[in-house]
Amino acid sequence: MAPSTDFYAQHDPLPGETQEMPSIIPFRRGRRSLRWLVFLLFLSVSLLPLILGELYRFQVYSTYKPGFCLITSGEVQAITTRTKTGVVYQYKPVFTVLLPAQVNSQGGRTRQGFLDGPSTRTYPDYGGANMFVLQNDNQVVGCTYTPTQALPVYLVFYGYSTAHALLDFTSRALPMLIGLLIGYAVFFLNVWLPFALRRWGVTVRGRIVEQKIVGSKNTHIAVVAYRPLHTKKAREYRIEVPDPHLKSEVVLVRYDVLNPKTAYLEQSLHDSAYGYRMAMSWIYVALICAFMIPFLIGTAISVWTLPS
Repeated sequence: MAPSTDFYAQHDPLPGETQEMPSIIPFRRGRRSLRWLVFLLFLSVSLLPLILGELYRFQVYSTYKPGFCLITSGEVQAITTRTKTGVVYQYKPVFTVLLPAQVNSQGGRTRQGFLDGPSTRTYPDYGGANMFVLQNDNQVVGCTYTPTQALPVYLVFYGYSTAHALLDFTSRALPMLIGLLIGYAVFFLNVWLPFALRRWGVTVRGRIVEQKIVGSKNTHIAVVAYRPLHTKKAREYRIEVPDPHLKSEVVLVRYDVLNPKTAYLEQSLHDSAYGYRMAMSWIYVALICAFMIPFLIGTAISVWTLPS
């Protein structure tokens, strides 16, 4: 539907309608840059422990060297995993090994040993894992260990290359990044944007161009058209709003000067429900923080924790 020139050309201002574009655009652009800078700074601080942790892992695993060790005892550990179909059991051989006498006493000669690592495989049945334990009991076998730290011994050592470190970092950083972006989006859309529009938005007249009923609950929706001030083209934008509160075809619309497509009804930013919506938005943000903060701490701790 083409914009109505006569409607927008009316000279009788409505109460609260902005007549001239305020010089707020440079200020809002600065605030937007500052907001992204704070987000990137928080993201960098969150990722720094992961980066340092991966460097620590890479340094530790680079000290592993091949040698021989005596398996003094062994057992089978059961690992349980809950799935949609039930509990799945897997089994892992674990040994107590004695390293050669020339090993640095700081690391200790008696260590825990695994079949392979750093990523340890498991057996799907107990018999296979127990058979491997029985076959290697009291046997001198080839193994890989670090002589200076009391870390596990691996009978088969896969190494920890740069590719392993990058893959490990990505597997931890990607969920963290997704969570932070979701939290930022919730905060921006539900808290910051309504506040910014209420504080610095531009108010223009709008008109109801369509009314419709949508959804299974037969929700009444009004389509409101408006045209921003001093845009390069006389372009009309539209928003959909609940219409039970609308008493006339002419309404006031407050839009964002940086993104004219983003707009709210003027009355929705000042009615009694605004405080309730803001309170609920802060609750959503608090719940996300309550989940994300322990997740960030747990992820940072896990990358610094080596098997022992």
